[in-house]
Parts: sequence; structure tokens; C-alpha cells
Amino acid sequence: MPSIRLTDVIIRNAQPKTGQYTISDSLIHGFGIRISQGGIKSFVVVYGANRQRTTIGKYPIISLSDARAKAKQFLAERTLGRQTIVSITYDDAVGQYLEHCRQNRPKTLRDYAWLLRGFKFSKRTVGDISQQDIMRYITALKNTPTTPKYAFSVARSFFNWAIHNQFAEGNPLAGQKQPNSLSARDRVLSDDELKTLYSHAHQYSYPYGHIILFLILSGQRKNEIASLKWRWIDQEEMMITLPAEITKNKQEHTFPYGALFQKYLATIPEQNEYVFPASVSHVRGKPTTIFNGWSKPLIHHSDRGLQYCSADYQEVLKKNNIQPSMTD
Repeated sequence: MPSIRLTDVIIRNAQPKTGQYTISDSLIHGFGIRISQGGIKSFVVVYGANRQRTTIGKYPIISLSDARAKAKQFLAERTLGRQTIVSITYDDAVGQYLEHCRQNRPKTLRDYAWLLRGFKFSKRTVGDISQQDIMRYITALKNTPTTPKYAFSVARSFFNWAIHNQFAEGNPLAGQKQPNSLSARDRVLSDDELKTLYSHAHQYSYPYGHIILFLILSGQRKNEIASLKWRWIDQEEMMITLPAEITKNKQEHTFPYGALFQKYLATIPEQNEYVFPASVSHVRGKPTTIFNGWSKPLIHHSDRGLQYCSADYQEVLKKNNIQPSMTD
């Protein structure tokens, strides 16, 4: 797109398109307004032989005239070999980072948002956040054995991005050893919990209910059951052989199953080679083969309107990937 002299009218009228795009300003080389697919408008400066891009701030929080002045100062300091750290709050930086990561899978993006917003740095300036601040939060995470290690990795990537955008002079996690994954949990379902899960699984139609029942009755892994092919099942001998390519230890695994498993298996029609085939042929342009609906959110409904209006209650639902049936 050719450069034009940016005005407030041009910026206000700029509409989002498929993918991000930039309208370059003709007054200052490298300066422009970047419009995201979601409609967020941010002033940017592109500089250097490698065409690096840094964000100045969002419009209209920052005015066009202020953004031009900052861009001019930034480019001058780059020319003179100096670097100015842009003051930005943690919440605003996280918003821009998540926009930057929008090309990732939806579940990955939700994980990033949950972990980064869990730090609760809120209005603090990114450059003022210390290693101690970050590690205090990470070491307290106990959601899963791998959560502290994952949170550390996400935070380190975020601060590397912040350095690139001149929001911080350095990465506070530089030189800090990544936490080890915790030992595997010994938490197992009690007999009563297992009975409840088994009972509720009957209330769900194929494939959800059948997959849960097969997991309970076989003791195999989620992906191993979801990937089942009919030719792996010997219904006469009541045995299943999983090939090495789908098992965790990469070794062929054969196990027996009982009459109850056989009873539920007999209710499933053979649609193709998979016991649980994908419901659609393509997702985001890529062909599908097996069921992969685990990331779809559970829908929560309640007749207690107070729950929908409670910010704390809604935050708990969000953290557990549960979608409320209504909002306040």
C-alpha cells in the first residue's frame, strides 16, 4: 500500500481486513498505523535493514500528533545509537502481545492469556517488573505438574518480545533456571467419583459418551482411544493392539477388553476406518481424520443470576475453559 499523509479521519475510517495491514505515513518514513484483524489500531515504526517493527501505542489512547513526535524521536535516537524505552503498562503490553500471537491455535492463545494475566501486574510498567515478582507467582502455581515450567516459558517469550518493542531494557528471567516439571500427580478418582463419571457418560451421545466409557473400561490414554481404528480391534479374541506410532512409549501395546466394552462397541456404526472419525473433513484448511473436540468449552448454565454477575465466579469459569450460557 502506498504511503499517504495520515490524518485522524483516515485512521478513524480504516476498517479491519483479513489479516493485519499497515497504512504508512508519507511525512515520516517508517511511521504508520497498523490495523489488526480484530480492529485494534496501533501506531508503529519500521526501521533498520531488517525492517524491524516497534509499537508506539494504541489509537486513540495516543493521538496522531503525539505518535508522530514519538516516532521522530525514536528514529533520531536509533540513528544516534541510543534507545528509548517506551513506557507501557503490563495490561496494555499483554494485550498487544496476544494480538501478536493471534496466528497460534485458539487453545494456545487462551493458555497464554490465562498465564500472563494471572501475574496481576496490571498497571505496573513492564520495565519495572523484577525477576522476584515473576518467580514468586510461578513457584506458587500448582494446577498441573507442568504449569510452572510452561508459565516460565510463556513469560520469558513475552519479555523477549517486550525488549524487541522497546518496552523493557532486558528480560528479567535472563539467567534464571527454568523450573523442573513437578513429579506426576498421584491423584486418582475415588470409587464414588468413578461411579458418578460412568453414570454421567451414559447421558452423552456418541462420540463423547462412548470415549469416556472406553477410557474407564480400558484404562488407556485419551488419544489412544480417540485414534482407534477398526482393524486394530480383534472382536473374536476381544483384544486391541495399538501400534507404536500412537503410544507414548512408542512401543506396540496389546490389551484385552471385557464384555461391557464389547457391548458399547457394538452400538457404534462403522463409518470409515476410524472408530471415532472427525465430524468435519477440514479444520482451518487442514484435513482431519479423528475426533478432536477436547478443546471445545463446557457450557455452564445456572438459574442463579447472581453467578453471571459475579466477576470472581466468571473468572473461575474462564480459567477452566467453561463458557457461561449468558453474560451480565
